[in-house]
Amino acid sequence: DPLDLWAAIYWSMTPNKVPAFIMRDDFFKGPLWDYLPIHPNHLCEMCGNYLISRDEVKLAQLRPILKHLADSGAVGMFPGRTRSRTGAWFEYREDRVNPGSPAFLITITRRRFPGEPITVTPVARTWHPIRKSAAIVFGPALYFSEEADRTVQQAFDDAVLTAIGDLVEIHGLHLVSALLWMHVLHYGETPISTPALRKAITNWIGGSHTHPVHPALIEKPEEEIAPAVDYLARRRFLRWEGDWLYPNAA
Repeated sequence: DPLDLWAAIYWSMTPNKVPAFIMRDDFFKGPLWDYLPIHPNHLCEMCGNYLISRDEVKLAQLRPILKHLADSGAVGMFPGRTRSRTGAWFEYREDRVNPGSPAFLITITRRRFPGEPITVTPVARTWHPIRKSAAIVFGPALYFSEEADRTVQQAFDDAVLTAIGDLVEIHGLHLVSALLWMHVLHYGETPISTPALRKAITNWIGGSHTHPVHPALIEKPEEEIAPAVDYLARRRFLRWEGDWLYPNAA
C-alpha cells in the first residue's frame, strides 16, 4: 500500500510533494529482519518515513512529524486496527476500541504551530484479485475547528474511517460475493440460477451508486461476472454446474 499511495499522493498534489508515512516501529521485528545487513526500519527512515511506538507514542517521535506538517508537508497515516486481516471487504471486529487518531495529530500540531491549516484527505486502495490491478481513490478533505472538544475529535476520527470505506471501488468479485452472501443468509445452500444472479447484478448496475464502481462492471458486466463466479468456484466457495450455482456455506 505505501508504495502505491506514495506515487498517487505525489502526483495528485500541486505542486508535487514527497509524502512521508507514519509506521509502527515494531513492524519489522524478529530474527528474520534483525540479521539483515541493514534493518528495514533504517531503510524506511532513510526514505523519509517516521517510526512511532504503537502502544506508547513518545513526544520525541512526534516532533519531526509535527514539523513536517507545519512545513506544509504531506503525511500518510494508516488508522490502527482497521485494516482487513483476511483481505475481505467487510470484516467484523470486536477489538476496535480506538481507530487511531488523525484528530489527535492535528490537534497537537495546531498547539505547537498555531494558525496552520491542516486537513485530512481520506484515500482508499482497492485490489482487484482477478485483473491484478489496483484503484486508488481520494475523497474530499475533512476538517474540524480548533475549538473542537474530544467528543468532536472522536467523531472526526470515525468519520475519516467511514469516508475511507466509502471510497472502496466496487468490482465484479465484490458484487457477486455480496449477492451470494445475501442469498446464503436468507436461503442457506439452496442453489441460485446464473440468470437470476445476472438479473440481480443488472438491477444493481442500473441503480444509483454512492461508491466508485469499476468501469468494466458498468460497460461490460459479463467480463466481470463470469470470471468472478469462476474465481469463487476454483476456491470452493461454490460449485458451478450448468446454469446453477451451489454455495458452500461451510
